[in-house]
Amino acid sequence: MTAPVGKNNKKVSASTFRLVLFPPSMRLTARVPSGREGGVDTVDLTNLTDLTYRRAEGEADAEAVNAVYCQSSAEVTARLGQGHWTHNSNVAAVREGMRERGVFLVHSGGQAVASFAIGGDLPRFWPPSIWRVPEADPEEVLGVFGLAVVPPLQRQGIGTWAMRQIEDIARERGCRFVRLDAYEENPRSVAFYRRLGYDERGRLVVNGVPILCFEREVGAT
Repeated sequence: MTAPVGKNNKKVSASTFRLVLFPPSMRLTARVPSGREGGVDTVDLTNLTDLTYRRAEGEADAEAVNAVYCQSSAEVTARLGQGHWTHNSNVAAVREGMRERGVFLVHSGGQAVASFAIGGDLPRFWPPSIWRVPEADPEEVLGVFGLAVVPPLQRQGIGTWAMRQIEDIARERGCRFVRLDAYEENPRSVAFYRRLGYDERGRLVVNGVPILCFEREVGAT
């Protein structure tokens, strides 16, 4: 399901987003979850410029989002060991997230390669004082939750592309800030947001879990 859906279906510019491209004669592939239970599909890595995103809807999309989350969680656990990122995502939880906020799937070559959730219902444990403009109206802020890329395709520019689309969505909604948090103990994630120009606003400990809060101003004052 990759039919265009208004502004939610966009293509990436390789020069802008620095995707890793390969010569036409070199065809590289990766196996990624299909969304079917136990299902696996093959994605052509030589075609990663053809990225689109759309809002997740229905049972098949919930299963695809869940598959992305489970693979991403397993990769972090394999790299860092058991931690707060180790969890068994389930389709029921994904369905609830789809009802409460916008959950999106990123596709390449017709296959789901990443997922992210956004919304204005910000976590209560984010204290206003931590942000650069504590008095910002809630309608001026877009929160990012659960950005994940399937492990075989990580570090190919997909996460960067997804974050830039999120920033575009924020501007279209009239938001001034994009805000998010990341596990302090996951250095790759922390470095990713810093590299994208997100300012680190402070450290919180939530239920014993240290997190870092990040913010980027994307709209006019």
